[in-house]
Amino acid sequence: MQIALIPARGGSKRIPRKNIREFAGKPMIGWAVAAAQSSGLFDHVIVSTDDDEIAEVARQVGAEVPFMRPDALADDFTPPAMSSSMASRKARNTMVQRSKHSAASMPPQPLPKAPI
Repeated sequence: MQIALIPARGGSKRIPRKNIREFAGKPMIGWAVAAAQSSGLFDHVIVSTDDDEIAEVARQVGAEVPFMRPDALADDFTPPAMSSSMASRKARNTMVQRSKHSAASMPPQPLPKAPI
């Protein structure tokens, strides 16, 4: 099982709510989800977030949100690798089958071949 992991915390300072702000017709997180889904490489596209609104938008654009990120891993000082590592472990443990691989995509930096 292959998992695409999209970390999206709710506490953006420079651009508030950037992960769910509309860009070119869809929320920013929608571009990352669409790119992961259209790649054909992943069985599951999972969003890791601490924010209920981001979780809802992620579900609306087709991602899974099987757990919420703990507040301790959602502050300005938590390295992305630390929160991604936790989310990857949690995602693998949540799924019925074990994941062999996972990949991360950041909402403000979606993969370059996202459908337009």
